[in-house]
Amino acid sequence: MSTKREPAVGQIIFSLEDGTIWANWPGKAASIELGQYEEVTIMMRDFLAQCDLAERLASRKVSNG
Repeated sequence: MSTKREPAVGQIIFSLEDGTIWANWPGKAASIELGQYEEVTIMMRDFLAQCDLAERLASRKVSNG
């Protein structure tokens, strides 16, 4: 059994339509076109990899004093 969650205020909702990724925010009328699936997923993966690296470097800095 699955339950549908309502998005939290300020949360971004991503959608895919005809090969294009869109972003919208709950309560906002307009969506923003982010680009084609292939391009956007590459950018998102790169962003997440940068976040991961930043977290690892920050963690290393804290543990080294």
